[in-house]
Amino acid sequence: MDLAIKSSSSVSSLCHKIIKSNPITQSIYWLPKIHKERAPLRSIVNTIGGLTYLLAKFLALKLKPLVGCIESFIKYSSSFVEELKDIKLDSRDILVSFDVVSLYTCIPIKEALEVIYHLTDPDTARLVEICLTSIFSYFEGESFQYTCGVAMGLPLSPIVANIFMEDLESKALASTRLLPKLWKRYVDDTNVIWSYGQEELDLFFNHHNCQSYAIKFTMEQEFNGFLPFLDILISNNIDSSLSHQVFQKKTHTEQYLHASSHHFPTQKLGILNTVATRALRMSDDKSFDKEKSHLLNVFVENNYIRHLGQKAFKKLLVKKEPKE
Repeated sequence: MDLAIKSSSSVSSLCHKIIKSNPITQSIYWLPKIHKERAPLRSIVNTIGGLTYLLAKFLALKLKPLVGCIESFIKYSSSFVEELKDIKLDSRDILVSFDVVSLYTCIPIKEALEVIYHLTDPDTARLVEICLTSIFSYFEGESFQYTCGVAMGLPLSPIVANIFMEDLESKALASTRLLPKLWKRYVDDTNVIWSYGQEELDLFFNHHNCQSYAIKFTMEQEFNGFLPFLDILISNNIDSSLSHQVFQKKTHTEQYLHASSHHFPTQKLGILNTVATRALRMSDDKSFDKEKSHLLNVFVENNYIRHLGQKAFKKLLVKKEPKE
């Protein structure tokens, strides 16, 4: 096994890190997706303290270098925004987004393992297989085993999901007749610029839905020149350029950690700085002032002194200014 083991002491240390003594029973709970119609439930398995938790963390670190090695990979929203600045659209271009329906719970384990066995050594792949096929949860006095999909809550699941999606999209794009002008993906959300008309777009969409019996996509097209993607609202401008601003779902309440809450001041200031940073990174020059004014009012509504919000933005803008 390629685990860089050189001595009996290192073997003992590694075993201590990945083998859980006296593991606890893993519980399952559900969180509502309140931003979706009828608020479907998302199942979460609490794997902390479980039999394979430490092993899954170890394998996640080992497999992480395999993720993001293709051109379509989006690591952060801010990096995607930077790419939008250089894009010019043609008159026929359509802004589209593809989204996988319940990715984690629908990933076919057998297909995902085939990809992992191909990418890494057999011993590592076998350990991954053990983790993915040994997820048990306890609910209302009964034990259940995952027979399909990967468990949200297992440290290894995001890595497996990314690896599987990279393989799926590579096969789909390699076998399609027409390629999109832009194809950028963050896990299960893909941003597309399509140049060949609606009929060909529908064929392209159906082609992707035929790649796996378990994985199905939904498609959203721009409306009135706007398309939400991740936490960005992309707009198709008259001059063929793309602009961008912060996007919030309708369920967003504008409620942050209240200023009167009993938390350390640094925690509360950290929230102001984080929200301000997001506004600066996600907004273009035209929309930043509007977003800044909006957030300053939101901070006041959460009982913060207006000066603190202004200070957070001022600090960011000073950092952004080019040094002579």
